[in-house]
Amino acid sequence: MDSIVIEDIPSNSQQILEERDWHCSSVDEAAAAPLNQQAQPKTGAKTAFGVGYIMNLMSFDVDAIESARDIVLVAVAVPTEVMIATGFLYTLIGWSAISGLVAMVFTLALPAYFSHKMVSIQQNAMKYTDKRISKVSEYLNAIRVIKYFGWEEAVAHVIQKIRKLEQREIYKRNLCAIAVVWSGDFIPLFSLFIMFTTYVLGTGQPLRPDTAFTCLAVVETLRQQFIWVSNVSGFVSQAAVSLQRLDRFFQGMVPVTKVVDDTPSFKHASFIRCPDSGSQFCLQGLHFSFLPGRLNVVTGPTGSGKTTLLLSLLGETILVSGRVKCDSNAAYVSQTPWLQSGTIRDNIVFHSNFDRTRYEAAVEACGLVSDFHGFPKGDLTEIAEQGSSLSGGQRLRVVLARAIYSSASTLLLDDIFSCLDVHTVNHIFNKVFRNRFLGKRTVILVSHLSPVIDAADLLVHLEHGRVISVDVRDPLFKSVNGAPVTTPESLAKPLSGQMERDVQFLEESRKTTKRSEHMLDGRIPRTLFLKYMSHFGGLPYTILALFTAFLTQITFLSIPLWLSQWTGAYAKTNVVDVSFYLGIYACVLLGFNLMVVINNLVFQHGNWKAAHDLHARLTSAVLNSPIKWFDYVPTGMILNRFSQDIQSLDSILLNWLRMSLDNQLRLLLRISSIASILPIFALPAVILCMIGFVVGEIYTRSQISIKRLTSATRSPIFSHFSETLIGLPTIRAQKGVKEIFGLILADHLRDNSRAYEALYNSNRWVSVRADAVAASISAAAGIIAIMKSDTISPGLVGFSLTNAIGLSQTILTMVRNMNELEVELNSFQRVAEFTSLPSEEASVVERSTRAIQSPPAGWPSRGEVEFSNFSASYGPNGPDVLKGISLRIRPGERIGVVGRTGSSKSTLALSILRFTHKTSGFLFIDGIDAQSLPLKDLRRAVTIIPQDSTIFSGDLRSNLDPFGKMEDTELNSILRSCSIIGANESDNKRIVPGNSSEEEEVSSSSADLDLGDTRISLPCKQPLSLSTPVAIGGSNFSKGERQTLCLARAVCRRSKIIIVDEATSSVDSRTDAMIQNVLRTEFIGSTVLTIAHRLETVIDYDRILVMSAGEIVELDTPRNLLDRRGLFWNMVKESGKMNEMIALAK
Repeated sequence: MDSIVIEDIPSNSQQILEERDWHCSSVDEAAAAPLNQQAQPKTGAKTAFGVGYIMNLMSFDVDAIESARDIVLVAVAVPTEVMIATGFLYTLIGWSAISGLVAMVFTLALPAYFSHKMVSIQQNAMKYTDKRISKVSEYLNAIRVIKYFGWEEAVAHVIQKIRKLEQREIYKRNLCAIAVVWSGDFIPLFSLFIMFTTYVLGTGQPLRPDTAFTCLAVVETLRQQFIWVSNVSGFVSQAAVSLQRLDRFFQGMVPVTKVVDDTPSFKHASFIRCPDSGSQFCLQGLHFSFLPGRLNVVTGPTGSGKTTLLLSLLGETILVSGRVKCDSNAAYVSQTPWLQSGTIRDNIVFHSNFDRTRYEAAVEACGLVSDFHGFPKGDLTEIAEQGSSLSGGQRLRVVLARAIYSSASTLLLDDIFSCLDVHTVNHIFNKVFRNRFLGKRTVILVSHLSPVIDAADLLVHLEHGRVISVDVRDPLFKSVNGAPVTTPESLAKPLSGQMERDVQFLEESRKTTKRSEHMLDGRIPRTLFLKYMSHFGGLPYTILALFTAFLTQITFLSIPLWLSQWTGAYAKTNVVDVSFYLGIYACVLLGFNLMVVINNLVFQHGNWKAAHDLHARLTSAVLNSPIKWFDYVPTGMILNRFSQDIQSLDSILLNWLRMSLDNQLRLLLRISSIASILPIFALPAVILCMIGFVVGEIYTRSQISIKRLTSATRSPIFSHFSETLIGLPTIRAQKGVKEIFGLILADHLRDNSRAYEALYNSNRWVSVRADAVAASISAAAGIIAIMKSDTISPGLVGFSLTNAIGLSQTILTMVRNMNELEVELNSFQRVAEFTSLPSEEASVVERSTRAIQSPPAGWPSRGEVEFSNFSASYGPNGPDVLKGISLRIRPGERIGVVGRTGSSKSTLALSILRFTHKTSGFLFIDGIDAQSLPLKDLRRAVTIIPQDSTIFSGDLRSNLDPFGKMEDTELNSILRSCSIIGANESDNKRIVPGNSSEEEEVSSSSADLDLGDTRISLPCKQPLSLSTPVAIGGSNFSKGERQTLCLARAVCRRSKIIIVDEATSSVDSRTDAMIQNVLRTEFIGSTVLTIAHRLETVIDYDRILVMSAGEIVELDTPRNLLDRRGLFWNMVKESGKMNEMIALAK
């Protein structure tokens, strides 16, 4: 009855937690809070509540709170059992029991102190854990950039540096946990020693076996309760910190800007993005209305606030003053296209009903038909997370098609033409914007293109966060700047065929939006714990750990053994040397407590080393995996290894391992000791142990599979959340999409909760049966002891009965601990699986026909690149995307690469860095075959300025020089030369501090911001310096500003070969010209290969290479290509700048 009732309490508490999960669990709320349109981070919270912080809330913190649920049972059961035990002890030994209980009360300060200490240590540990997970998430999302520069080693160093600080705090926390566990052993045994001392010395009465072993049994029960309290107190300490963190997270969420559902407009509005960041930006005094049903264009120089304006319409910034209006159903296309993993069709339809006519029209208008023909499964082709398997132009056209296909009445398009070639730009512009294809939908388009600006019905010009002019060109509209614009009702209706989202399509869309995590099959080998212990420090350390565990159990068994000798002495003689037996008893107790501490320290130190080693190997293996591996492994799955599984290695696995070994050794010693005194006991013991073994096997076989299922169902939660966080503006902009993403999240949580419920149910099942087996063993031992009491001394009978009673608890805890150990070893197995991933270098070596050897010092010295009949594919079994390329780029030559979107321009450049699979031919750099070079040497020798302007959180110094090899003077000089690109002759520009003689004095205007009860003066731009903080993803910089910082990063590398991959696509023409000037001045003597859609960028280059379908179709000087009137001439003609191009061409 005790087993059934007690084991039902955790089950019921778990069911309560499960039921709470459906409605408002911490996991659900923590993950869904960013989705909620009524919540966004407080001022400065985007830094405080990064991905790592929220990931830890969803994993570690919620688990910590769940693990502390036994506090209710402890609060009721422990005081009750202490009172009952006190009554028994008082009946047995009188007032001596009171002395022991007084000693117990006074020594309770020890675990209380250490538990309180754990709270502050846990807070510090979680800060570093948040930082580490946030860094890992950031690096995984930018893994291509890391590999472009060969920064795997530097990135791993950053992660391991944070990990070292985290482990330092974890080690302190675990030491406090050891102290708490030791207190649980020490206090009851110390109290028993005080009881026996006062009883034999204070009363002068002999210590009889019935009295001694009954007291020992009662105190052993108290000891088990204290150990339970010690474990729960550790969980409660962690839960207290987790509750504070969850509360801080929810308190840190404030209502977002409430945007009135109406025609997009501003009324004396000012906005800020994140005032507490190191580099602030604000939009000030916006007072105008957009024309409904018309093409509204926003233009302005780089960093003027165009993107911030669009986000302000969506309520994604902080409204300081004034009012803002926008349609509640809007489609947003950001500068960096956001895509989900799944099929291309799923990304375009975006959880709407599928209308083939509408779909085909959107696809054709975005010029995707020809691209679909080149994909293996057309529009049903699966794409990787963030669309990384598509080119930049393809990604942008897919998200544009999504916006066009949607039912949104307003389209917010942020610089959608930046990474498209001239032909595609003309196609989309003519199809979508010039022939009323969008009907009466309102379009707000950010663009630098002259034809787009000329076609605008309303043109808004921004500079430095202020509106310079609002030019209304549509004669049907009469407006005064700041006054609302009226329009005929017919013009306000969106495109016909509007569709409402239907939840019945949720399950179908979910099947294609996420890949399932691979689950390992079969049972975990029973000897896997030895493989884990080998990470403690090799075989010698493993033997040492096992030896200390064995000695600990020997000293534990010595306590009742010596007590049997002491009590048996009274039957042999009337005069007993009490001080002798009491002194030895004290030494045995001291020895046991000392061995408990030593054993825990040995295991703790070994586990610390194992966790450090496995995390370092995991980090290195993941960062050095082939780039294609990241296309097919969801980020959430990888983050699960770095969060949940590493958490298990840090503390959980160690506890189960140590307790499993303790209980196995204790079981062996107890059975041996009982059988040596009562040989007949061996028969029922073997039978009942076999039954227990069968029960444990049945439980283990199901438990392992269920545990794997819980881990596998957890990864989609992280993956879904990670994707959602990146695409929040897009999701929240479109009506009904936020609710669908919430349902998908709830669906993932429901799957995970079902698995957890099965996990706890199976645990309860085995507990009841293990209790029954243990009780049967105790009963058998008791009956045999009574039968043999006439032939065995009372002391040995008491010793046997004590061990028999303890045997039941040992068997129960051993079954639980061994199975929990096997379950937690799954985390070790999952981490070990990732640590054995094949490295990118190894895969290259395997298929290389030449030996890999390091290049000579100073290579490359000239910068000559030669392709010889070079063909390449994206994978070993894929079709060739580069076909028979033969090209020699002379040292110091500047080559422009142009062609239609998807013509493999970027693939050609990336082949130099060996990101493709060579199928034939050769690629030589300064006469050395690139295939024979180590990847690290190759990628550090060649510099690429990628299309995605990625910078990392930290400061500018760490972004420019992650290895810390350059002097600050040189870094400041480079930063100054590049930062002038974005500087304009105004009062708001950024500057770089330098020498006073060189530093230009620039004033900085400020805005008084009223944030509730606080009024602050906020400068709109702060000076750039090497210590300027960078937010996650560089969110405190505009995309154009991030691109100039990427340029500065490239200058710092001083490479002889420079690849510029659409690096100027997101900046205006003036900034583009300045970037080109930096390229000319900073890279004198370097070979420059520039991929560009903006033809004026490369028109003055030495030669132009025109590509189509992976082949070179034209290659010559710009002047010769224009004279030839081929494909390049057509591209120049389509740009509308023929005369200007001819004048600039070489």
